[in-house]
Amino acid sequence: MRQSKLKTSSYVLASLLCVSLLTGCVRGVFNTCPPVVVYTHEQQKKAATELGQLETDSAVLDMMLDYAKLREQLGYCISD
Repeated sequence: MRQSKLKTSSYVLASLLCVSLLTGCVRGVFNTCPPVVVYTHEQQKKAATELGQLETDSAVLDMMLDYAKLREQLGYCISD
């Protein structure tokens, strides 16, 4: 029984050693943030005008508010 545990722990140790050696070979910086689309001032102005014409209980308006929050979060992700 003790020999089986020792054998298993040897495999675990060897696996961890291999993984740590392989990750040391990785070069470069990886950014997992998706790109944020940049809109022109004219596009933003037109969108604001169109959103202002929607009813206050509009589902589209709710979705756009959620989208604005998502863009803000992505901005934090990219600025790091």
